[in-house]
Amino acid sequence: MHAQESDLIGGDKQYFYDMISAVRKKLDCLPTESLIKKYFPLSRLDEVRGKIETLNASELEWAYWQPLFLFLRTQSSIALNALDEDRMSHDEMVLFEKALSRKPLYLNNR
Repeated sequence: MHAQESDLIGGDKQYFYDMISAVRKKLDCLPTESLIKKYFPLSRLDEVRGKIETLNASELEWAYWQPLFLFLRTQSSIALNALDEDRMSHDEMVLFEKALSRKPLYLNNR
Protein backbone atom coordinates (compact mmCIF):
# COMPACT_ATOMS: atom_id res chain seq x y z
CA MET A 1 0.00 0.00 0.00
CA HIS A 2 1.34 3.45 -0.87
CA ALA A 3 1.91 5.96 1.90
CA GLN A 4 -0.78 8.23 0.51
CA GLU A 5 -3.34 5.41 0.51
CA SER A 6 -2.58 4.58 4.13
CA ASP A 7 -3.00 8.26 5.02
CA LEU A 8 -6.49 8.16 3.51
CA ILE A 9 -7.45 5.15 5.57
CA GLY A 10 -6.24 6.94 8.68
CA GLY A 11 -8.45 9.92 7.89
CA ASP A 12 -5.66 12.34 6.96
CA LYS A 13 -6.90 15.12 4.69
CA GLN A 14 -3.42 16.52 4.02
CA TYR A 15 -3.24 14.49 0.78
CA PHE A 16 -6.19 16.48 -0.57
CA TYR A 17 -4.85 19.83 0.62
CA ASP A 18 -1.55 19.00 -1.12
CA MET A 19 -3.49 18.43 -4.34
CA ILE A 20 -5.05 21.88 -4.10
CA SER A 21 -1.64 23.40 -3.48
CA ALA A 22 -0.17 21.63 -6.52
CA VAL A 23 -2.98 22.82 -8.80
CA ARG A 24 -2.68 26.38 -7.44
CA LYS A 25 1.05 26.40 -8.27
CA LYS A 26 0.32 25.23 -11.81
CA LEU A 27 -2.32 27.92 -12.28
CA ASP A 28 0.06 30.54 -10.91
CA CYS A 29 2.53 29.61 -13.67
CA LEU A 30 0.02 30.46 -16.40
CA PRO A 31 -0.22 33.97 -17.80
CA THR A 32 -2.85 36.32 -16.43
CA GLU A 33 -4.87 36.18 -19.66
CA SER A 34 -4.88 32.37 -19.67
CA LEU A 35 -8.07 30.76 -20.92
CA ILE A 36 -7.46 27.87 -18.53
CA LYS A 37 -7.44 30.35 -15.63
CA LYS A 38 -10.64 31.87 -16.97
CA TYR A 39 -12.41 28.50 -16.84
CA PHE A 40 -10.81 27.37 -13.63
CA PRO A 41 -10.33 30.50 -11.51
CA LEU A 42 -8.75 30.27 -8.10
CA SER A 43 -12.22 30.65 -6.58
CA ARG A 44 -12.95 27.09 -7.76
CA LEU A 45 -10.04 25.88 -5.64
CA ASP A 46 -11.81 27.47 -2.67
CA GLU A 47 -14.89 25.37 -3.54
CA VAL A 48 -12.75 22.23 -3.59
CA ARG A 49 -11.17 23.21 -0.26
CA GLY A 50 -14.65 23.72 1.22
CA LYS A 51 -15.64 20.22 0.14
CA ILE A 52 -12.54 18.78 1.77
CA GLU A 53 -13.22 20.65 4.99
CA THR A 54 -16.84 19.48 5.27
CA LEU A 55 -16.40 15.79 4.40
CA ASN A 56 -14.50 12.98 6.09
CA ALA A 57 -11.36 11.79 4.30
CA SER A 58 -12.99 8.41 3.64
CA GLU A 59 -15.85 10.16 1.82
CA LEU A 60 -13.39 12.17 -0.27
CA GLU A 61 -11.56 9.08 -1.46
CA TRP A 62 -14.55 8.02 -3.55
CA ALA A 63 -16.00 11.44 -4.28
CA TYR A 64 -16.43 12.75 -7.79
CA TRP A 65 -14.38 15.81 -8.50
CA GLN A 66 -14.49 18.56 -11.07
CA PRO A 67 -12.92 16.99 -14.17
CA LEU A 68 -10.95 20.11 -15.06
CA PHE A 69 -9.44 20.12 -11.54
CA LEU A 70 -8.32 16.52 -12.01
CA PHE A 71 -6.94 17.32 -15.45
CA LEU A 72 -4.94 20.22 -14.01
CA ARG A 73 -3.71 17.95 -11.24
CA THR A 74 -2.41 15.29 -13.62
CA GLN A 75 -0.74 17.54 -16.20
CA SER A 76 2.66 19.14 -15.86
CA SER A 77 3.04 22.91 -15.85
CA ILE A 78 4.84 22.59 -19.19
CA ALA A 79 1.90 20.72 -20.72
CA LEU A 80 -0.59 23.26 -19.38
CA ASN A 81 1.46 26.15 -20.76
CA ALA A 82 1.61 24.42 -24.13
CA LEU A 83 -2.14 23.88 -24.11
CA ASP A 84 -2.71 27.48 -23.13
CA GLU A 85 -0.35 28.70 -25.87
CA ASP A 86 -2.49 26.88 -28.41
CA ARG A 87 -4.93 29.70 -27.73
CA MET A 88 -8.06 27.65 -27.73
CA SER A 89 -11.15 29.64 -28.50
CA HIS A 90 -13.92 30.08 -25.97
CA ASP A 91 -16.01 27.42 -27.74
CA GLU A 92 -13.11 24.97 -27.85
CA MET A 93 -12.52 25.40 -24.11
CA VAL A 94 -16.20 24.76 -23.38
CA LEU A 95 -16.08 21.59 -25.49
CA PHE A 96 -12.84 20.53 -23.80
CA GLU A 97 -14.37 20.89 -20.35
CA LYS A 98 -17.50 18.99 -21.44
CA ALA A 99 -15.37 16.19 -22.88
CA LEU A 100 -13.52 15.88 -19.58
CA SER A 101 -16.81 15.60 -17.70
CA ARG A 102 -18.22 12.73 -19.76
CA LYS A 103 -16.35 10.09 -17.79
CA PRO A 104 -16.39 10.47 -14.01
CA LEU A 105 -12.90 10.71 -12.61
CA TYR A 106 -12.01 9.79 -9.09
CA LEU A 107 -9.86 11.98 -6.92
CA ASN A 108 -7.34 9.27 -6.18
CA ASN A 109 -6.75 8.13 -9.79
CA ARG A 110 -3.12 8.37 -10.77
